[in-house]
Amino acid sequence: MHRARIALVLVPLLLSAALIGTVVATYLSVRSVLVTLVRGQGDAILDSLSHHPSELTDDYLESILREQGPEGLQCIAIFEPGGTPSRVLGDCLPQGDEALSRALLEARSHEVVEVAGRIRMVRGGNQPGRWPVLVEFEPVMRSELEQGALRSLGAGGAASLALVLVALGLWRFSLREERLKAAMERDRRLAALGEMAGVLAHEIRNPLASMKGHAQLLAERLGEDTPERQKADRVVGEALRLEELTADLLSFIRSKQIDRRDVDPRTVLEAAAAELGDGRVEVEVESPVESWPLDPSLLQQALTNLLRNALQASPDGGRATATLASENGTLLVRVRDRGEGVAEADRERIFEPFYTTRTRGTGLGLAVARRIVSLHGGTITVENHPDGGAVFEVRIPRG
Repeated sequence: MHRARIALVLVPLLLSAALIGTVVATYLSVRSVLVTLVRGQGDAILDSLSHHPSELTDDYLESILREQGPEGLQCIAIFEPGGTPSRVLGDCLPQGDEALSRALLEARSHEVVEVAGRIRMVRGGNQPGRWPVLVEFEPVMRSELEQGALRSLGAGGAASLALVLVALGLWRFSLREERLKAAMERDRRLAALGEMAGVLAHEIRNPLASMKGHAQLLAERLGEDTPERQKADRVVGEALRLEELTADLLSFIRSKQIDRRDVDPRTVLEAAAAELGDGRVEVEVESPVESWPLDPSLLQQALTNLLRNALQASPDGGRATATLASENGTLLVRVRDRGEGVAEADRERIFEPFYTTRTRGTGLGLAVARRIVSLHGGTITVENHPDGGAVFEVRIPRG
């Protein structure tokens, strides 16, 4: 699934990269062609003025200016061999004879010079029978082609961005689909496990209660500190552990519906801490929390499981910390232990039923806690604290 998701996203990204590369290459090619186009336009104008000076009459020059005016021609200046303007037609940017002579001298023959949005080109008078000429024209065709290239570049960029957004959308969709499938598979396994566990729990409870009762009666009749009394007490202890397991199984199975009502989350958290009864849990309120729509008995059970897990993970005599806060319409409860932390590979597995790292653990405490929080529309995650230990974070939205 992971490879398929990468392939699903990679295809539009590659198409986007290819598209933007093609559009940019096309734009640069057009820019290169535009330089040649402008030079060709200027050379064509100068060629039309390459006649003998006697043929460059005012009527002829005005006809050239009139014919090529729509293509941007603005100015024609004919100079005497010494560089003094003899005839000037149109609107030249250099005003006055001195300015025109200076512009002629500063430019090289057939060099493209851009001035104030115009193109200026000159032809020297080094050819026999030819006088110097200066022309100025607006690059109309260049502007039109450049605008078209920019529009194409913009359209290509927009299409490329759309492909990137499609890739991101496909990535998010595939992630959501994968999570949904994982959740459905987990629910399917839990449903099958619940049916089996329910049958086993009900079948075990009655003979287990009978066995525990007889073992307790036997222990009461035996003398203190005798091997027989120790064996009887051991039977009672194991029966109590199995009784706790069946109770957890039934709790896990029955956690299907919640009865919400507005309660004080701090009261629920303090009740869960008090249920452990050893004073090793510190309750802190980071920010004021108003009443919250919760099922107090179920949430207390979930928090009790988390706190018990934190105390079991902490060294003997170690303490656990439970903090309460609200953030952007979400109730936050963080439970921190002082243990060795949780390995990266186990941060999801520890919430699976019957998975435990302790010798005598049932592996249902965290599974029941997640089930209850999930019924509230919330989540439980675990991370390691920088100063040691693990931090379980419960997030429950108000709605």
